[in-house]
Amino acid sequence: MIVDGTGSHKKVAVLFLTGVGVNEAGLAYLNGYPPPSDTCSVHLSGPWWEISPLDVTTMGCVRGFHYTGGG
Repeated sequence: MIVDGTGSHKKVAVLFLTGVGVNEAGLAYLNGYPPPSDTCSVHLSGPWWEISPLDVTTMGCVRGFHYTGGG
C-alpha cells in the first residue's frame, strides 16, 4: 500500500497494488491526483480507479482500460 498526501489535505492518494512496474494491478483512491504513470486504468466512481497491468507484448491495455503514459 502506498499513501501520499499534502499538508493542505486537499490532495490524497492511496494505492492498493499487487505488483510493481508493468505488473501493477489493484485499486487506487486518487483525490487531486491523476492515475499513476505508465499504467492501464479505468475510472470507477468519484476518486476511485482500478489499475491493470500493461501488456508489454502488445504495449496495450485490456478492454475498457486506458493507458496513462509517463512523464
